Amino acid sequence: MGINIDTIFTRHSTRSFEPDFMIPRKTQTAILEAGINAPSPKNRQPWRFIVLDQKDSIQKSADLLEARINTLKTARMERNLDSADLDMALLTSEIIRNASLLIFVCYDRDEMNEHGERMYWSVTAQAFEVADFLSIGACVENMLLMAESLGIDSLWICDVLYAEHEFEEYFS
Repeated sequence: MGINIDTIFTRHSTRSFEPDFMIPRKTQTAILEAGINAPSPKNRQPWRFIVLDQKDSIQKSADLLEARINTLKTARMERNLDSADLDMALLTSEIIRNASLLIFVCYDRDEMNEHGERMYWSVTAQAFEVADFLSIGACVENMLLMAESLGIDSLWICDVLYAEHEFEEYFS
């Protein structure tokens, strides 16, 4: 098992999955370990993972996203606002329905530095948050590259952010 330079150039985003395809636990673990080993400033590792590989929880996630998007679409239509982004996000909920594995990469925000002191910087997104977000991007990219190297199709989905609060409640 290894990632070579070709993996970078052959990786692609897949939007059609075989719903009955099961990803072995060993493969899931390898993908997660690739993410865990991503670089992060001061080794903060600001990510936490929620792994769904059961059809009912994957369907529930798609339902949550779809319901939230429909609520947002209705609100926009009432104000005569465009909702093309939401139409695309609805397609994402259908993509999720056919996935056999979902890995939610969550931001674990910690305002303390390694010495236990609060960090205050004058940017809107605090500098540590920017560094954390960049680290999470590296984490996700590592997982996508590992999946590709293992012959697993993948897709980086951000449309779930439309239903961020619904997912927070669902996952407690």
